[in-house]
Order: sequence, then C-alpha cells, then structure tokens
Amino acid sequence: MDTFQTPPISRLASLDPPGMKRGKLPPVMKRSAYRYEERPALRKAPIYDTLPRSLIPSLQPKLRPPVMHYGWPVDFERLMKIAEELDLLVVVDLDDLVGDPDGPPEGIHRITVPTVDELDTIDGLLEAAGEELPPSVRQRMRLRRVINEMLGVVVSLYTNYDLATPVSDEFVEWLQDLLGEKERPRWYLDEELCYWRPRQKSSPSQLPTTTTMDTFQTPSVSRLASLDPPGMKRGKLPPVMKRSAYRLEERPALRKAPIYDTLPRSLIPSLQPKLRPPVMHYGWPANFKRLLEVAEELDLLVVVDLDDLVGDPDGPPEDIKRISVPTVDKYLTVDGLLEAAGEELPPSVRQRMRICRAINARLGVLVSLYTNYDLATPVSDEFVEWLQDFLGETERPRWYLDEELCYWRPRQKSS
Repeated sequence: MDTFQTPPISRLASLDPPGMKRGKLPPVMKRSAYRYEERPALRKAPIYDTLPRSLIPSLQPKLRPPVMHYGWPVDFERLMKIAEELDLLVVVDLDDLVGDPDGPPEGIHRITVPTVDELDTIDGLLEAAGEELPPSVRQRMRLRRVINEMLGVVVSLYTNYDLATPVSDEFVEWLQDLLGEKERPRWYLDEELCYWRPRQKSSPSQLPTTTTMDTFQTPSVSRLASLDPPGMKRGKLPPVMKRSAYRLEERPALRKAPIYDTLPRSLIPSLQPKLRPPVMHYGWPANFKRLLEVAEELDLLVVVDLDDLVGDPDGPPEDIKRISVPTVDKYLTVDGLLEAAGEELPPSVRQRMRICRAINARLGVLVSLYTNYDLATPVSDEFVEWLQDFLGETERPRWYLDEELCYWRPRQKSS
C-alpha cells in the first residue's frame, strides 16, 4: 500500500519503548488463575497509554496474557454525525406493535419501523475509513466490549495479539482526526478474555466423566431437548447461514438470521469434519429490569463506585470536584445471579452461564446457558426448566447467533 505501511513492532508508538522499566503489573493484572469474584476489581484495571511489554504474547512463553484493545471509548452521537455526513447510516426495518395492549387482539397491529442500526453504521464507517488496508487488518477495526471503561465499548483498532500486522501510527493519527478524537488511543482490557491463560499444547480436555451432581445430571447429546431430534429432516440452512468466507457487508443480513427453537444438527461442531460452525447461544434475551428485580429480592445487587464530576463546567477548575457515585452494575449483578442459580453445577459448567452479545437478538444481549460448542457438558433440561421459572421467563430458551463468531471457520490442523 502506498499510504499506510504496516510498521515493525519495535517502532510502534503504542508500545512501551524497548528498555523502559515499568516494574511489575498491578495486583489486578497478576498472572494467576481467573476467579469469578475478581471481576469487580478488573473493572478498575489500569488503562495504558502504551502497552507494557509483559503483555505482548510473543514475549510470554508459558502463559497467554489477557486480550488488550488499542482504541477509543465510543461516542455514539459523534460517530453517528460523521456517518450521516458521509452518507453511511445503515437503516434496518424493525418490527413493532401498535394498539391498545389491554384491548382486543384484533386491535393490535404489527408495523415495520425504519431504524438506524448504530453498530452496523459504525462498522461501515470503520470499513470505509480502512479501505486502503488489507482486508484482514481492516476487519479487526470494530466495536469491542471491554471491562475497564465507563460505557464498556471501544472502537478497537487492534489487540496485543495483532502486533505482527497492526495498522501504522500514521493511519492511527489520520483516523483520530477523521473520528474527531482529541487524544491518542489507549489500551483497554477485553470483557471476556480479561485473564491470563495457559498455552494449550493440545485440545482442552473435557470435564471428567466421573463428575456427578445430585440434582442436575449432565445429559447425553442425543437426549437434549434443545437439539433437533435424530432423523429430523430440516433441509439446507438459509442463505444467510451459508458455509462461505465471512464478509463485513453481510452483517446486516446476519441480524435477520433465524432464531431456532431447537438447534439444527448441521450446526453441531462434532458433526462437521472440515468447517467450524458459527457459535450459537442457547438462552433468553436479557430483560435487565426483571433480572435486577429478581436479584434485589435475593439481595444480590452488585454496587460499584463510579467517578463523576460536579460543579460548573464554565467556572474555575478549583470549583469542579470528583465524587464517587454508588451505582448498580447490571452486568455483574446478572453474572452473580446466574452464579447463585447454578451453585449445584460444576464450576466449568456454571461459568458458561453469562451475559453475552448476539447479533440476531432484538436488543443484542442474551442470558446464555451454553453454546453449540458445549454440548458435551451442557446443563440438563431439568435445570433449564427450573431456571426458566426462577428467572420469570415465560418461554423456553432459543438458539441465537453470536455477535463476533457469527460465521463458518476452517478447522485448524495445527497450532
């Protein structure tokens, strides 16, 4: 490329310069097994201007560092204005109901409402901005969830695992000006892969077959009510779920991907020898209002202190004070609620029940019980029925498409 060359890692302005002595990482970033109860502390993990070299994966032979995103916190309002100026707004048709909910059913009508899709719009804006970059580099620039930023979402340019082919510092400066950012990007901690992991020498082992629970037994795959029964003929998957290379322009179509009551067997990974299917989540759309009410009844609300500024922004700086505001963290609260609900499950099974992002869910957020990659050790149908009643859900869970891993991938023959 004539304009934006990929720089060598030693010259990246986003990294600590060689020879810089930073000292040990703070305790919250320590190299130890991840424990669920550490999540509140991780929300206060440091945000780095330059990446400590101890977090560069290639320099860590035994452990894989947490995933760090280099980018900016998302200002949706500003990005929407830029996209509108460039005629890049993505409008999708969403269904809505109109009428008196207390009146007769025939008085309620379903209508289609054109709505700006903020996530797809920003994806398209970043795609247009990076048109001169190689596709594999450009497609990394997207919205990502992080654990240590106020709103939890950043425009990620690349991660510490992409340092062999990052975007150049020249491109970063140009993009900073295009997006109206006043400061350089910084390094934020990924919401999911926020902990150190051992390097895998082989495929991860499954749970021991001797694992037992008195109340909720792990069922065999053939008996799961969440799967198409053996012998059921469903036909080919719809075009949007086709086995082909993922292209960014397909994301709007993926938002209309089917939501399944039972999982088609063609989406079971163990039945696909050549390709890895998209990740599918079995769960319910997150109704935070109801979930927080359940958590409050059980005294499980998680309250964190968030910084805020008070005073006259047009007055002298000494009149502006920083205060801590106790705030209910809805994500940590729901995580804790699911942790309590699954106290009789093995830890590795219980920790899969979490809030996640789905591309074809109405509001994009799910309570996920397990995925199609967890079918060797899912929770039982009996537990699902109990949890459905516990959470006040009126319908059984369904299968939704993961927001990130929403496409077919080749199987890796080697590490």
